[in-house]
Amino acid sequence: MEKELYKMDYTIRELSIKLNVNRATIEKWLHEGVFPNACKQGKMWSIPETDVNDLVKVRGYDNSENIELIKLRKEVVGKTYGALTVIEVTGYKQETKTNRRLNVEVGCECGVIKEIPYYKLQRGAQKYCSNQCSAKSGFYIGQTIWNLTIVEDLGIRRTEASRGKREVKTICKCGKEREVYLIKLKNGSIKACEKNCEFNLKNFTGLKFNKLLVIEEIEKNNQGKRRVLCKCDCGETAIKEISKLISGHTKYCGHKCILQTGKGSPSWNPNLSWEDRLKGRDYFEYKQWRLKVFQRDDFTCQSCEKRGKGNLVAHHKDAHHWCIERRIDVTNGSTLCEECHDSFHSNFGYQNNTEEQFKDWLIEIKKMTK
Repeated sequence: MEKELYKMDYTIRELSIKLNVNRATIEKWLHEGVFPNACKQGKMWSIPETDVNDLVKVRGYDNSENIELIKLRKEVVGKTYGALTVIEVTGYKQETKTNRRLNVEVGCECGVIKEIPYYKLQRGAQKYCSNQCSAKSGFYIGQTIWNLTIVEDLGIRRTEASRGKREVKTICKCGKEREVYLIKLKNGSIKACEKNCEFNLKNFTGLKFNKLLVIEEIEKNNQGKRRVLCKCDCGETAIKEISKLISGHTKYCGHKCILQTGKGSPSWNPNLSWEDRLKGRDYFEYKQWRLKVFQRDDFTCQSCEKRGKGNLVAHHKDAHHWCIERRIDVTNGSTLCEECHDSFHSNFGYQNNTEEQFKDWLIEIKKMTK
């Protein structure tokens, strides 16, 4: 049972009788500073009741360890370490057989009160009540992030897959309420009450993406993606998805845009004549023909029948240099791997090749592989 609290000043003799300890112990306490407000009047000591109250709050006040706690209490109670303020010194606790730690009771700015080892405060190892502490999360009620204002802290929501995330209740600028994870609110994953909220939709009218200028927003497509009407620098208009404009996937009005394939293209070489372009096959129609041949043959060599073997070649059956009318005719093309393509030209050369030569060569190759 705790000793009663006294309401008067005491002499050494009176305190010795009340506490049932010898006078030498009290004189030792005076020497050690246990009673910091005690004063000596002549030969008599006067010990105020406040100092006695601090002493009798501790059970076993005649124990030297508890005397140390009383002195420590005067030093640390009220001190602030990060978001934690020391409320009380609770004493030593046995952690292991040979190790004892001094514990203190602290109050956090978030309102939580808990007991922790004092050494963690001294070393700066702990500044909050926990990893999920709202003070550590750095938010406050009434704070507005993006279009949402925090109105209530809903605490930590734990799942089997994670240690937990802090959830908050918010009100959007449009007036709707929504419960969201704080981390998603901070990193911008959530900016409004819903994806289609008027405050979450950015107006892209007047913005330019590469060669396309946004004129106006139109209805969404079947997948619910936002679309806009754009005007290209070449003068043509086209409907494009906003997401592809932002990502840079769409830069022109279409595949046949003259800015992509003609003089406005970044890869356009003004020093080449049209004859040079035909010779080097550096024109849009040829590139489209080549792709169609690959797609028709499923990117498979028509000789060795191996799919995607090395670099593929779109071979002209009637040679490109003389058969002008069939240069971009898909029926005049065949997919070959580089090895088979070199094999054909090693037999028939690189000039005046015909479709009949290709058919004869292909028949011979098939016979050899059987």
